[in-house]
Amino acid sequence: MSDTIVPPAPVAVIGLGNMGVPMGACLIKAGYAVTGFDLLEPARQKFVAAGGRVANDIAAAVATAEVVIMLLPNGKIVREAVSAMRAHLRRSTILMDMSSSDPIGTRSLGEELIAAGTAFIDAPVSGGVRRAVTGTLAIMVGGDGGTIDRVQPLLDAMGSSIFRTGALGSGHAMKALNNYVSAAGLAAAAEAVLIGQRFGLDPAAMVDILNVSTSRNDATENKFKQFILSKRYAAGFTLALMAKDLRTALETAEATANCAYAVRSGFDTTSQRVSRRGIGPPRASRRAFKYWISGLSMGGLQNSSDSACSSESGKLNRFLKPRMSALSNFFCECVVILP
Repeated sequence: MSDTIVPPAPVAVIGLGNMGVPMGACLIKAGYAVTGFDLLEPARQKFVAAGGRVANDIAAAVATAEVVIMLLPNGKIVREAVSAMRAHLRRSTILMDMSSSDPIGTRSLGEELIAAGTAFIDAPVSGGVRRAVTGTLAIMVGGDGGTIDRVQPLLDAMGSSIFRTGALGSGHAMKALNNYVSAAGLAAAAEAVLIGQRFGLDPAAMVDILNVSTSRNDATENKFKQFILSKRYAAGFTLALMAKDLRTALETAEATANCAYAVRSGFDTTSQRVSRRGIGPPRASRRAFKYWISGLSMGGLQNSSDSACSSESGKLNRFLKPRMSALSNFFCECVVILP
């Protein structure tokens, strides 16, 4: 297409955190003229060190940009950033929210922007910092197909697996559900390794076996040996962000009239611990390992005598509820190792 946005087009990256810096660097490598902005001076300097240019305010960052990429903590902050930049955008600028935002909020914001003549798509990512550095992220893109066509070269510069998920907000819905499944896999694997260790199995050998068996998942392949057993705890994902992702998955379930028992239990307990403890890195990393190694001694997990095999819903619920609560408690302590 003649209006496809190709190098050396000007691009703005708003949010220069763990993902914003390497993703912006991939765009620079592809030949785009990238200007970054972050409220924090250390973040701006990190982007400069990675070869980028920075602006001192959001207006200057977006003034000439053909595409504005946002990589911010949540949808509320995305909306605030959009409000701050709208008066300074070119009429043809495309806004691309690559944050992990609430899909319902994304649709609402998008409707406002599109009605005012500003193109807007959601394109959250999965793969963590490692794949952001190598430009091999999975990217889930929702929105108008023609708009996505225009930014396809930028997506290709940052990711190796690009999925068009449907209407605006669908990318964010997919990302929230992906992170929920990822968290569940981590918690289940951690519990299994703990049980095995107490039985006398070697944790490292267990991880090796899991990785060539049917229970293999991202946590067993990319996190246990690298960040838990090695005591490095350096994957860089906070408890507060996991609570936000669980909230998003829950709200998506409610919006689609799904019960979502497991995610509801996980969110309820996780959000309570976030507000009560204010856990964040690096303290969360140290606490994660201590909690894992000392065992999941919360209510219900030690009491495994009640029947899981009964077909009666009341008995099944009594079996599931304490276990899901226990698993969600584990999320609170070890979520820092998620991507």
